[in-house]
Amino acid sequence: MSQLTDFDGFALYGALDAKRASMGMSWPQAAEDIWKQSYALNKLRHDHPISPSTIAWMAKNGDTSCQHALFFLRWLGRSP
Repeated sequence: MSQLTDFDGFALYGALDAKRASMGMSWPQAAEDIWKQSYALNKLRHDHPISPSTIAWMAKNGDTSCQHALFFLRWLGRSP
């Protein structure tokens, strides 16, 4: 059985930043790309897009909502 660890928002931000930079994207472009991966679901739910400031917030405090974390992890191709 694996041991549970605390969520590391700073590490998640670092992984997002590394992928964004490797793809030559700005934060607004990355946020749009992250949002578009779930276009059909977002349209059904009438949700608002992910803001680049939501991602920047993680860099400052190492925290994000579980809903946003799932979007980010999906974009990274990683599991929770």
